[in-house]
Order: sequence, then structure tokens, then C-alpha cells
Amino acid sequence: LREHLGFLADQIGGGLNADPGEDSAGFSVLTTKDRWKEALELLGLIATKPRLRSADLEAERMALRKEEESAADPFRAAMDALLARLYPDSRWGLPVTGARATRAKITPEILERFWDERYRLGNMVVVVVGDVDPGSLPSHAEEVFKKKISGGRAPDSLLPEASAAPDTHPAVLERPFAVGTAAVGVRAPGALEETYPTLAVLSAVLGGGKASRLFRALRDSAGIGYDLGSWSPPRARHGFLAGFVLADAYRRNLDGSPEPVMETARKTLLREMQALAKGELTEAEVARARRYVIGSYALKHQRVAERSFLLGWWETIGAGVREDEAFPRKVDAVTREEVRKLAGEILRGFASVTLLPDTFPSAPDRTEPAASEKEPYPPGKPL
Repeated sequence: LREHLGFLADQIGGGLNADPGEDSAGFSVLTTKDRWKEALELLGLIATKPRLRSADLEAERMALRKEEESAADPFRAAMDALLARLYPDSRWGLPVTGARATRAKITPEILERFWDERYRLGNMVVVVVGDVDPGSLPSHAEEVFKKKISGGRAPDSLLPEASAAPDTHPAVLERPFAVGTAAVGVRAPGALEETYPTLAVLSAVLGGGKASRLFRALRDSAGIGYDLGSWSPPRARHGFLAGFVLADAYRRNLDGSPEPVMETARKTLLREMQALAKGELTEAEVARARRYVIGSYALKHQRVAERSFLLGWWETIGAGVREDEAFPRKVDAVTREEVRKLAGEILRGFASVTLLPDTFPSAPDRTEPAASEKEPYPPGKPL
């Protein structure tokens, strides 16, 4: 099978990708239009004839570990820590790739059982985007996936309800990054909920673009932040809205001594979110945010692979492929009162995380803080 897959991949050209996600997992092939049948056959082989060997599993474990070590990302680390506090009792608070200790316990038998339970025809969506004859797609897809024809839809046990309240105690963590990161977040509607377009507009008001609340408050007024904004990634259920900023954790005073800034950044994030919760919002802000969301969503359709993913994702989570066209229209219809109402409902129960570099800048009469989770922060004199 490995040789056959390699042969097919060489023949069709393009790229073969596997993308795990919170709500779905996807396999995709990018190729020329005259090779779409071979590309579909390649996907069919992956979906219907998995060969899960111990040696391959160990190789993937090592590859994932190296990838995590080489691509250390303070933003990702902060969001993982924030989600663990927003959803403390649910897998939604865990990274998709899991922890090393958990991955070490996975065996080929566990993977095979999971595959049989989840990779059923009733759970699969096949998307082909490009200049191909749609009339020949159904019969060819049925032939390719014939071994999965009898599989019904898997149970929804992977979509647990979150019962425990968010952990609202501010967390301060030290990590081996060169910059500090502050993030404040709340639970928010998922993509299947009616208020999701309103959430997208609210997120853009908060941190979408240089005219957003966070950019003006942090970058323009306080001079803080290399990267900042809001983040509300689409998920079928159990969404969240977070404000974040990446910045130097300390800046120099006139006498050369370091002064911490991340607590100022965290409080600014919280202040701007609380202001929106109180209804402090103008028509102009909402109009700009609507345009920002619609434009950003349109840019996600520039490439064939992106269009394929969006169509497949909307269909997979249960909204249907037509939601890809309907979403911008729904965003355009969002009103100021709807944004104010949603902000008042969800902007509470704040969880917050501050990541500090694990090395402290030298200064007279100061010592390096212990590499542990600590409270209160910041050490020394706050801004």
C-alpha cells in the first residue's frame, strides 16, 4: 500500500496533506484538473485501507515532538493555557495534538478502533473544487469509497458539553520565549449557533485591524505590542473570544532599570472587553467591523485549497455548504444592538493568562524569579 500511495502521489503531482482539527480531520490533495480522479483514488485509499504499524506510529510521535520543539509559539502556548481555563472539564480545553505522555500511550490497536468508529461514510464529506465535470463525481466517488458505503454516522460523544465554570484566577506562567504574552478570554457561541455572525463582528470591533479597540488602546496609546488583536476561531460548538498581545515583557526606564509591562497589557485587554460588555459601542465601529469580517472572509477564498476546506468544513459540522455563501450576508445584517446584546451576555467570567520569559533582565537589587507559576504578578513595581 505504501508503494502504491507513493506511486499515486508521484503521478498526480501537487501536495498531500492531513489536517487534524477540533471539530474534524481532513485529508486533501492539490493537483491539476486532469488528475482529479487519481487524486480522489488516493484519498479513497487513505480512508478505506489504513495500515497502522507500530514503527510508523513511533515515527509520527517523534516527528510531532520535533515539530513542537522547533515551532515553539508563544501565541499558541498562551491560547492553549487560556483554553484550559475556559474549559477545564472538557477536551475543548486541550490542544488537538495532545500531550507527550498521552501520545506515548497510543497503540496501533487504539488507532484502528478509533478509525473504525469514526471514519465512516456517514461521517465523511468529499469536496472537489476545480474545473471538473460534476456529473461524473458521484459514481466515481462511490467506487473509490465502496468499502465505507455501509458505515453510518458516528455518535456525538466527541462533542461533550462543558459543565464546570471557567477558572477565572489570573494565571502567570514562565516559558522559554523571548517575548511576553497576555491573553484574556471568555466562552462564546460556536459556528452552529445563530449568534455566530454577531460574534464575528464583536471580535472585529475588539481586535480586528488597526482601527480596533485593542490596537488603539495598546499600540497607539500605550506603545505596547509587536502583535495583538482578537481571536475567535470557528468551531462547531463551544467557541471562545480572546484578546491577546505579544510584547517585550519589560522595558527600560530612564535609569536603565527594567519595568514590567505585561500586567498593564493584561489589564488593558480586560478593560476594553468590560467596556464592550457595558454597551460602549458606536454605529461606526460596527459598520467598520462588518466590512472587516466580510473582507477577511473573502480573502480566505483566494486559493483552491482554502475554498475546498471551507466548503467541506461547513458541511462536516452540519451547517451545510451553502453557509459559505450565506455567512457574509448574515454578517452584513448584524446590527449594533445585536452586538451590544451579545457582548453583555458573553463578556463575563473572564479567564486570563500571562506568559513571561524565563530569564529576567539584569537590574540592581533584583534576582531572577523562580521558574514556576506564581501570584501575584508583576515582580517589582508595576506600571
